[in-house]
Amino acid sequence: MRIIVLLKVVPSNVASPHTARTGDRITGKFGPLVMNESDEYALEHAVTLSETLGGEVVILSAGGKTSEKVLAKGMARGAARSVRVGANPPDPEMTATLLAGAARKLGFDLILTGVESADVMASRVGISTAEKLGIPFVYSVREIKPGESEGTLLVSKELGGGITQMVETKLPALLCVQACSVPLSLVSVTRLLRARDQAVEVFTTKELGVDETGRGTSVKLLSVFHPDKNRAKIITGTPPEVSARIVSLIEEAI
Repeated sequence: MRIIVLLKVVPSNVASPHTARTGDRITGKFGPLVMNESDEYALEHAVTLSETLGGEVVILSAGGKTSEKVLAKGMARGAARSVRVGANPPDPEMTATLLAGAARKLGFDLILTGVESADVMASRVGISTAEKLGIPFVYSVREIKPGESEGTLLVSKELGGGITQMVETKLPALLCVQACSVPLSLVSVTRLLRARDQAVEVFTTKELGVDETGRGTSVKLLSVFHPDKNRAKIITGTPPEVSARIVSLIEEAI
């Protein structure tokens, strides 16, 4: 069984965030790179599953060479391989396109990733990757167990308000894991140093047949900007009156 973990490397913090001059991203003074929190929990689930069901865990990420030190920490946590797509995708849609192409190239039985990244917080990459691969997905996962029949998993997901739902999914599938869903195992310094000596495999966008500029994708990031405060409207009244006014404003806008 091959389990791929989609892992994003993010800044540990950002000081003085502001819109870049290009108008298409947020910039600032970035802290050291770290593993995205919910992806770290996805990796923990993957390692546990591989110990139960057998097989290997493969880390898959998109980014520059500077991310490899962080990927080494994933190897120290129990991954057998680490693969990096050598690109800096401009938005979640392109990230999903690259990761889906790499996952096809690697082959997989299960894909795990976090619910969202700490920097963009779009919650789109996991779901969009599943859509591009044509496989089912489960979001907000907290627990994963082998299913009663072969080729299935029992997945516990959070619905909000303390309510949990148990679903069964057939493999292959993609699961988006919540942060703090399981305790994280400790990684020794010895394992970390050993992991840093292992090579990271690199896929190019050309190998994956993907145009990194975003041409051909269904969504394109146009700009990042602060909302116009002068356009803000405070709607008062009873719930039916407020609802009717909101619908009226939407109709006027379109």
